[in-house]
Amino acid sequence: MKKFNSIDEMFEDIKKNHTLWDKIILHPSMNWLRWLIYNAIDVPNDFYRKCKRGWQRAYRGWCDEDVWGFDWYLSKVIVEGLKRLKVTKHGIPIIDGFNGEDDFKAMQKEWERILDSMIWTFEVTQKIQNSDWCLMPINGWTENQLKLQSSFHLMTAEETRQYLVGWANFQKYYFGLWD
Repeated sequence: MKKFNSIDEMFEDIKKNHTLWDKIILHPSMNWLRWLIYNAIDVPNDFYRKCKRGWQRAYRGWCDEDVWGFDWYLSKVIVEGLKRLKVTKHGIPIIDGFNGEDDFKAMQKEWERILDSMIWTFEVTQKIQNSDWCLMPINGWTENQLKLQSSFHLMTAEETRQYLVGWANFQKYYFGLWD
């Protein structure tokens, strides 16, 4: 085995010993060719799976692969749906404490706040599922749990309260999620 005095020397040696094929296939403009060589055998199977998943989602709203992580799939769908509902809403449900048409503007503002709390909650749910955040236990953090803080975000008591309010709003206004 050849010994090198530096990394640069090693890379120079590698470049010097490239064949014509290496020079062609490693050129940045040949990404498509590398992809074709290494992935062409999987293309028919991948195409079939994508078509099957698409058909299943169109026909029944979910596919077999979504069930592998159904909570993750639903969180994604709910966040996107709530954001779309907030943009396109044409009406709002009756909210407790308001007098119909007299307080319509205030009720609209409150509905937007409620939608924002639900959106925030499901965005946090996605972060929890991706292991970026950790949901605070009801009785608070222990010393050992606080030591883990460097690897992900430990939710504060206020964030946990806000998270639970968002879930409560989602449950309370579930039948009001219409456009």
